[in-house]
Amino acid sequence: MKRVKGSALLWAVGVLAVMLIVVSGVLALSESYAQAELREIAESQAISYARAGIELTAAEIESGDVHSALIPQKQMEQQIIIEMETGACTVTIYHNAAENRLELSASSTVGDVTETLCAEMTAYGGGFRFDGFTGN
Repeated sequence: MKRVKGSALLWAVGVLAVMLIVVSGVLALSESYAQAELREIAESQAISYARAGIELTAAEIESGDVHSALIPQKQMEQQIIIEMETGACTVTIYHNAAENRLELSASSTVGDVTETLCAEMTAYGGGFRFDGFTGN
C-alpha cells in the first residue's frame, strides 16, 4: 500500500469543517431558544402589567375616592396612563351609559410586545362593582 502525502492534513481540515458546522448550528439553535424565552418573559410581564392596571383602576373606582374623576360622563372614553419601570400600561375606561356599566381595557407594552386585557364593571348601589375580566 502506498501512502499519499498530505492526506492526514486533508482529513484534519475535513474534520474541523464538520465540527465548525456542528458548533455553529448548536449556537444558532441556542440563540433562537434564548430569543423565544425573552419574548415569553416580555409577554408575561405585559399581561401582568395590564392586569394590574385594570385591578388598580377598578379598585379606585370601587372605593369611591376618585369615582367621579375617573368615570367619563355619557358615552365617552377616558384614558389613564400608568408608567412602570420596565414598561407602560394605558387603561381606557368606556362608560356605557345605556347599560349603566363600565368597560375597562388595559394595554401594556414591554419591549416590542403589547398585550391587552378587558374587564367590566356594573352599577351597584351608588357606584360600580368589578365583574371580572372578559375576552379581548
